Amino acid sequence: MKKSIFYNLVISSVLFTFIILIWPVFMSLLHISGDIENQFIMIKKNIFLFKRCFISAALIAPSITYLIISIIISEDEKIDLLKISGLFFILLYFILATFAYSSQFTIFLYLLKSPKYYNLAELFYFGNFNSIVYYINQLGYFSFALGTIFLFSRDILKKGIKKIIALFFLLSAFLSVIAFIGLLLNSPKINSVTLPSGFLTLPLGVLTIIYAFKKVKGSI
Repeated sequence: MKKSIFYNLVISSVLFTFIILIWPVFMSLLHISGDIENQFIMIKKNIFLFKRCFISAALIAPSITYLIISIIISEDEKIDLLKISGLFFILLYFILATFAYSSQFTIFLYLLKSPKYYNLAELFYFGNFNSIVYYINQLGYFSFALGTIFLFSRDILKKGIKKIIALFFLLSAFLSVIAFIGLLLNSPKINSVTLPSGFLTLPLGVLTIIYAFKKVKGSI
């Protein structure tokens, strides 16, 4: 395996792991609760921390996209139609999720601070289950699910670390599909499985580093 491929696997793994761990830390420090009006008041008092939360969240899609592309490039296989389809949906996820998270420290805060457009802020608030950006985000994760199914479904038949990586991707994808169905059914309870879907991606960084070292040693 080329050194550049190995370095990309390791760098993408470390980067993704750092970002996926730092985001919930910021969210736990923010302490937003109550109805939407009260949440808006709390956000105004903690704008600096709110921005940090969603700046880190906006980096999740780019980092896991980098991770996935690094894994695909490392494989000694042709890029067939199934993988092209998978990469298309991952790219769509990257665009939608990054926009949804980035909108919080751009569009939403602008509307929140502006008396003229304050009433529109709720439509662009990520914490509102019925907001535009929440729907866009969930559509993004549905695209992520389709992409990972196309890219990793065949790896479930393999052995070793690659099978484990595929298993975590596919379990996360399954829950993302369920969460999106919950959104379409207007059921916050069903949609709440989007959280464990995200948690299932936590081990992927460490698993990919292990995969990289096994790959460079030629043991897989």
